[in-house]
Amino acid sequence: MLTAKIFTSLKLDIEYRAPVQMITGFFTFPLYYALIIWLFRIYISTEFWYSLLLFILMPISGYITLYYYTALRRFLRKLHFDFFIKKDKKKAIEKLQVDILENMEAAQNYLNDSLGSS
Repeated sequence: MLTAKIFTSLKLDIEYRAPVQMITGFFTFPLYYALIIWLFRIYISTEFWYSLLLFILMPISGYITLYYYTALRRFLRKLHFDFFIKKDKKKAIEKLQVDILENMEAAQNYLNDSLGSS
């Protein structure tokens, strides 16, 4: 989130998005981890092993959070589609989805046939 906000504040072209986010993440994540561990050692425990355990668990909990955040966003999009999109637009979108899938399947069959006959 922070890296995306930094990228949008810089107003760069889209092709620079990945490098800018990678470089800002390269600096911000270690600083964030150090801050969290420092606060943990001040307010919770000064034990080295607890701090090491926290350091190991932070990336794991980050991946779990990212997974559930993505699942929640997907669920909210589905709820929005089910309850706030008008029926005629829903039918048009669903028909468009079926058409796209049929065209993709036809293109894949054409590609397989053309590669198989070579």
